[in-house]
Amino acid sequence: MKHKDFILSPITNLMNEAVTACVGVGDGMGTATISEHIMQSLFLRMTGFQEQKMKCICWELATYDYEYRYKRFKQAPIGECSNYKEKNLVINDIIDCTKKIDENTTLLANIQKTSIVQSVISEIDSIVLDTNLHKWQSRQYDNYKKIIKKIKPNHFFVSDKNNTISLFKKKASTDLDLFTIYDKLYRHRNRCAHNLLSYQENLPTLSKLFEKDYAYENYFLRFAVLILIDKITIELYKKYLIAMSLL
Repeated sequence: MKHKDFILSPITNLMNEAVTACVGVGDGMGTATISEHIMQSLFLRMTGFQEQKMKCICWELATYDYEYRYKRFKQAPIGECSNYKEKNLVINDIIDCTKKIDENTTLLANIQKTSIVQSVISEIDSIVLDTNLHKWQSRQYDNYKKIIKKIKPNHFFVSDKNNTISLFKKKASTDLDLFTIYDKLYRHRNRCAHNLLSYQENLPTLSKLFEKDYAYENYFLRFAVLILIDKITIELYKKYLIAMSLL
């Protein structure tokens, strides 16, 4: 299991590294000018980390399951694992490969999902509070806290009619839509990765600001969703390792 340690490593390690790196720049008003660069860099590192983890999982599954290898690398290959569809595929791949080995393997119960959400909130708090990331973007952080507390177990990791898992329930409620949050996260990932802001206006229009979903344009919310996916992935991969008697 060449990539096991990497797959099991939490994405929050990158946030800790960013906080440590910012200590040397101080926290005066003058440092606010670099805040967007730091937040954007951390965001891209986290998205890239998750994309590589998803690909590594596919490689690990394919090492032991030759049918899966043919399916995922010949019949229906995945791309960069950056969009929702491909992340969802990998999540279901882990589940399917695990159930081939042990059909009695249980998925994530509501109590586990509740625990995952609570850990996302507490870990971000412990990493970010009283650091430059929080001081630079305190308003975003306050808005993020209002949104994140609305997440319920039935908003994510839900089973559909075909008994496949959807990472996020579409239009889960009028107050929260994780699917839309991820869609905005993915669009921002593309803007940053391909430097689309270099020829676009960097400030939103007034009409954009008044859109209902504009509150989702929030770095801490993006971090939280990436961490949520990461924790789900790690828990499922642990179940696979247990089924394989490798953990």
